[in-house]
Amino acid sequence: MFKNNYQGGAVVEVFSAQGNNPVAKWKLQGAPASIKKIFDKEVKGFVYCVEGSSQTVKMLIPEDGKTTLGLLQRFLVLQVNIPECRDFSIELIISDSTHLKKRLYFSTVHKEFSATPLHARIPFVSLKQNIWSNLCIDLVSFTAELFKTAVFRTLDSIAVCANCKIRRIFTMKTEATDTSDGGGKCGDSLFSELGLGEVIPRSCRFPQDVCHVTQVFSMEGARQTAATKLLNSDSGRHSSPASAGGSAVPRKHSSASHVAFGTRVSRPPPPLPPPHPQHARKRSRSREEMHARGSELSLLPSQGQAARDISVRLSDATPCDTKNAFEDEVTGRTGGLQPLPPQDRALGRQKLRLPTAGWKKTLSSATGTGPAARAVLRGEAGERAGRPPSEPGGSGQPLTQADEMRGLQTAG
Repeated sequence: MFKNNYQGGAVVEVFSAQGNNPVAKWKLQGAPASIKKIFDKEVKGFVYCVEGSSQTVKMLIPEDGKTTLGLLQRFLVLQVNIPECRDFSIELIISDSTHLKKRLYFSTVHKEFSATPLHARIPFVSLKQNIWSNLCIDLVSFTAELFKTAVFRTLDSIAVCANCKIRRIFTMKTEATDTSDGGGKCGDSLFSELGLGEVIPRSCRFPQDVCHVTQVFSMEGARQTAATKLLNSDSGRHSSPASAGGSAVPRKHSSASHVAFGTRVSRPPPPLPPPHPQHARKRSRSREEMHARGSELSLLPSQGQAARDISVRLSDATPCDTKNAFEDEVTGRTGGLQPLPPQDRALGRQKLRLPTAGWKKTLSSATGTGPAARAVLRGEAGERAGRPPSEPGGSGQPLTQADEMRGLQTAG
């Protein structure tokens, strides 16, 4: 469309809302009520209002895919007014030095840069809203940075998506002066007085009493703005309420469960606060006491076993031996009592007959009634018990009175 036109001047005008049919060479997508021409009292002229979804409502030039714009100048400028809290997008098709077409998609929806060999998404960061602005886009900068080896050659297609009011579109050979940091300015007389020259050529300026800004979008500036915005958001997220001048309000825990992928999952319990140092000392002291008591209790089984051994040995000993054994246990001496040897199994199977009442009476009336006599009698009875049944006085025959008297005489 502009390939055969002269593009060596300061600007090349692409679109103007003034005139009888400004969109004759444009393709309008969306409902008829979404794109309409209205008179704006602020700029005292006609503008096109584009409203709706940024995906479906747009204005494209050229209207068919066979024709290209062929714009050669480096900077693309759009005079737009973007409503607050609404999405806005611009889609540009460019050609590089190798005649490959690439797409640049600028949008307020995107939050990060992304690029492929043929497509790039650029976020509109810190875009001024509710004010008329000159959006100056550096095509050479974005092409070189996003597509690396590519070199900008021509701008072939422009698509202006909802939501905005658009007054004029043109290209510039030189970069305009960015005035977005100083707020809205009425006219460009201030920059002329400072010797900065004309910010925008006179034929494309806003009226003198219209407050507007000029924003220059380049790859370097967009990256710096995005990094600054991300840093500010992170610092605001990590700053505590006390440092911001507000009172620190404890955070309430949410419900005990939440729904994840259609399933109710229980939340982990909230972490417990760290114990007070004084409480920690008390807990450590109580742990030490419990450990000491446990070590004392661990000695009880061995002491109980020793007591049971002593009771067994004392039950098998005489009163005199019991007294000596008790003294040995108290004083720590050894050798007092010795364990008894195991009894013979044959003896355990034989039935020993106890002495009769008459024998006990005779034994008590005898002269030799001391311990020695009783020991002899016990030995005699053991010998008789050990004899086979065929011998006289064996375990099969009871003791006679002659045997008892013989034992008494031997003891005497």
